[in-house]
Amino acid sequence: EKNASPPGSPATQPTNADLEAKIAEFSTMIGNKLDKITSEVSSINRKFVELEESVTFNSDKLAHIELTEIPKLQSSIQNEVTNLEKKITMMEIYNRKANLLFYGVAESREENIMEILKSTVFTMLGLSKEDAEKIAIINAHRLPRRDTSANKGPNPIIVKFCYMQDRDRILSLYEAGERNRTRADGNQAQAGAAGVAPLRRRITVRTDLPPALKA
Repeated sequence: EKNASPPGSPATQPTNADLEAKIAEFSTMIGNKLDKITSEVSSINRKFVELEESVTFNSDKLAHIELTEIPKLQSSIQNEVTNLEKKITMMEIYNRKANLLFYGVAESREENIMEILKSTVFTMLGLSKEDAEKIAIINAHRLPRRDTSANKGPNPIIVKFCYMQDRDRILSLYEAGERNRTRADGNQAQAGAAGVAPLRRRITVRTDLPPALKA
């Protein structure tokens, strides 16, 4: 009891040094927490800046791709397509080179196309019957016409010749006949002969072109 200090005695009250120590400790704690918070905010800001830079970079990259790379790719693809189309057209021309189309050849229900060509068409163009029989043909058949009107002519005949010289001979005969008909029609028109009808083309011969070139 003698050693116990009464309440309010100087021994139980904190000194100025104790208060300063407590304040310093509290300040240090607050400072550490503030430093930690500041560090975390800085880290978040860095990540945000990095993210923003990444987005900007990707946006610029996408814009570059859209404005530069994609047009280059489109141009390259278009060139490839154009080259392929040219190659296909050339292949079609080559594959159709031995063909001729005959327009205006009368149709019948049960017709023999080979017989019609050799006995009628080729002789009409100027070949003898013997020479017409010697023309070698791989295949011949009629093609459906695109014209569906009531006044359409007979369906054309497509012929694939075995030999180019036969194909060229038939075409040359037709072209020579056309030149003769043109001159004869001109002479008749100039003479004005009454009752004399101008020569009419009975059949037409054309080379077989790919659809793109026909158009």
